[in-house]
Amino acid sequence: MVFLSLNHKLFIWYLLKNNIVWTVKGESSGMSLLEVGLLSGYTVDEVPLNENKLIKRMETAKKKFTLYIDEVGNKPICIKLRLVKAEIIGKLKPGFISIIDYYNPENSATASYKSTLGEGAPVCALCPQGACGDCV
Repeated sequence: MVFLSLNHKLFIWYLLKNNIVWTVKGESSGMSLLEVGLLSGYTVDEVPLNENKLIKRMETAKKKFTLYIDEVGNKPICIKLRLVKAEIIGKLKPGFISIIDYYNPENSATASYKSTLGEGAPVCALCPQGACGDCV
């Protein structure tokens, strides 16, 4: 399950709340990957994740952020990712979140997420008045 909350006024950050559970009763996944296809112009604030004991490693690629999670069991775990605006981008396309069993990648699930405020907005609606010099 994926929940999205956001700062409505400034469009500066989004908070992705990822509730993950392994559905095979009495078993756990072992090592899993949580892959996040990032919204254009956004990065992940890694600082809050450093204290999460379930996270063993983090990787950032061009538009993808990956967490290595020690184990996903039958009790839901919640991992919150704070996406921070690094660039002003309008008309945002949806991103994705996937949970993948590291040793059995056929055991996976993917969900998409989007910015309902940013997806149809022109760039000038998202930047502070006069910040780039192109908006009137």
